[in-house]
Amino acid sequence: MTEKHYGGNASFGAQGAMPKANEKTSKAAVKTEAREAKTASRKTDKDDFEDYRKAGRIAKQAVEYAKSIIKKGMPLLDAAEKIENKIIELGGKPAFPINLCINDIAAHYTPSHNDETCASGLLKVDIGVHVNGAIADTAFSIDLAENREESEKNKKLIQASEEALSNAIKLIVEKKGKSELGSIGKAIQDSIEKFGFSPIKNLCGHELGSYLVHAGCTIPNYDNKNANPIDDGAYAIEPFATAGQGV
Repeated sequence: MTEKHYGGNASFGAQGAMPKANEKTSKAAVKTEAREAKTASRKTDKDDFEDYRKAGRIAKQAVEYAKSIIKKGMPLLDAAEKIENKIIELGGKPAFPINLCINDIAAHYTPSHNDETCASGLLKVDIGVHVNGAIADTAFSIDLAENREESEKNKKLIQASEEALSNAIKLIVEKKGKSELGSIGKAIQDSIEKFGFSPIKNLCGHELGSYLVHAGCTIPNYDNKNANPIDDGAYAIEPFATAGQGV
């Protein structure tokens, strides 16, 4: 997968790099809304902000749609095609092929045209929407475990990643978009470790550019001591919680 995406169909998507953790992982992600950045952004103009807002609204609807259709045993290819078709129906375009990752596959698994893998276990669903190149990058995890013990562990992992996301956004808003990158990572790390899990350190959030999913600075999932502040712009904050070592 390249960093530049504009459309694309997951039914023909290649299986890209698939980072693995030692054990199961969960993910939560969100595109920061334009209102959470300074309105006088030097990187995007008023029209760009409206495109980001529209992409964000479509992404939110796509997430709700995905949650409503994904069931245990559903072919991943069917899920990917349905979600991408919904994005187009809502007036957006897929910013990258839908990623559907099970258990210890943390990210970047896209079903190919002959993929027979079915939804199961702890499933991460990563969705990208773009409107005129303005990208909304969001994700959620869903528990499809068969037994109660496994399900409880999955739900705890999901809670850890979602709380980490919430705390990171809260910090950015409180600091009015000038939080240090390392401080954001610390908020994510502390939130995840509170649940007894580890953040995945070699996966991170990132800035979003025009037609670029990964642009500019990265947002760590741990305290890397980076004192540089988050700048004006749009960002995807992507906490990954794992029951493994997190490296």
